[in-house]
Amino acid sequence: MEYRRSVIDKGVISLSDDLVITSGYTFDQFRATRYYKGQKPERVFWLDEKFMFQGHSFMVSLFFRSGVIYMLSLLCCDLEFGMEEEKKRKELHDEILQSWGIGRSDQEWGYVESVYDARSNISSINIVYKA
Repeated sequence: MEYRRSVIDKGVISLSDDLVITSGYTFDQFRATRYYKGQKPERVFWLDEKFMFQGHSFMVSLFFRSGVIYMLSLLCCDLEFGMEEEKKRKELHDEILQSWGIGRSDQEWGYVESVYDARSNISSINIVYKA
């Protein structure tokens, strides 16, 4: 499935044909996919594969709370950034969201935002779901 603005605006993130994340998606549903490799639901974890969306390559992490999806993070890996250049990835993420026509706004299901976390020195596009 192609990654489209109308999909992300509704909180539906189609990573592959068999991995479609939506509000209310459970760890048990994830466990039934080919991407489950023994990950623990109480920890943030990165998926082994990279995923392509509209010509961009992303690493993906999932964060579940009480067995239900809380946050999906996308980290664009089209370009290599050194440790001291991670803020440039944040700028790339901002440009990607802008090209998709997406800005930070609360929706019924949650929100999408581009962030730079100085503590971990990681930039990501976060899709955060309301409980």
